[in-house]
Amino acid sequence: QKVQENILKKLPFELTSHQEKALSEINNGLNSKSRYNALIQGDVGSGKTVIAALAMAHVIGAGFQTCIMAPTEILAKQHFRKFSEWFTELGFECRLLTGSTPASAKTRLLADLHASRIQILIGTHALISQNVKFGKLGLVVIDEQHRFGVEQREALVSKGHKPDLLAM
Repeated sequence: QKVQENILKKLPFELTSHQEKALSEINNGLNSKSRYNALIQGDVGSGKTVIAALAMAHVIGAGFQTCIMAPTEILAKQHFRKFSEWFTELGFECRLLTGSTPASAKTRLLADLHASRIQILIGTHALISQNVKFGKLGLVVIDEQHRFGVEQREALVSKGHKPDLLAM
């Protein structure tokens, strides 16, 4: 996968053998015909976000949109900065949606999202709002999944036609 390879080149470190194994298993799952669900577990700083980003790169490379939902605006903004650093240079649109997104910016963002002009949407609970509609959602990533209820997770997954799911 070209997009995944380009992200790997940008990293200031090499993946560990455990990260490589997890990524290989995730890539195989994402390539399968059935809906893929996985949980990425690890200590703080173990590289869960990098693996999620690489999975997102795999899906974006196949022409689909992705999103990551974080439980706090601070964490969503951290993800946005990092993901923008990795993906924007490669020509992919990465945007942030939180409860504090101004209405005018939100209107443009929602139109771009529905038209599939945004490949990566990062946000908080705002992602599960009724007016958030993806054009071609292929992968949902939920960070700190234990901080969301089953219904909240399902509300986000239901925004696509059987998208794959990675929980962290």
